[in-house]
Amino acid sequence: MMVDWAGRHNYQLNSAIVLRDLYRLLTMAMADQPLMAAAERRDDPLRSLRDQFIEDEVIHLLVSTAIANRIHLEHLRGPREDPDEAGFQLIAHICGELQPDADDAAKKPLLLHEACHKIIHAENIVVQTEGNPENTPWRRQLDITLRGQLGRRTWVAHLLLIEYARASVRNFGAMM
Repeated sequence: MMVDWAGRHNYQLNSAIVLRDLYRLLTMAMADQPLMAAAERRDDPLRSLRDQFIEDEVIHLLVSTAIANRIHLEHLRGPREDPDEAGFQLIAHICGELQPDADDAAKKPLLLHEACHKIIHAENIVVQTEGNPENTPWRRQLDITLRGQLGRRTWVAHLLLIEYARASVRNFGAMM
């Protein structure tokens, strides 16, 4: 006998998991400078711990939250576009800046929906630091550069992590 798995309404993401991942991403990023200050020497065990996990954790949490955001944005597109649904609002939050073609200086605001696409499809993700990312903590702006290809064009996106997190919390606000 086959039993259907009821799931969590089979269409609704668990917002608590996504919000927890956003919190982890933010606290990890914000703790990087104090951690690096406490672990000044290259042979400090705390520095080794940071170096071992930071890159993988940033990428994992960034991509997983982008996927969840994108799915949630698409699931709620109908209610958010319906003027009779006052409880749902479109998320048009600027999360950074997009240069659609690296050979052209033109830039435009990077909205949450596009930011999620760029995170998911990025071929290169770099946390911006004042020096070598392996030896230097994140800048106070907590910005990340994403690079990828769309057709024959190379695009570059500058993601502001704080604004991405703020927009993500607003995106899942209807489920809290």
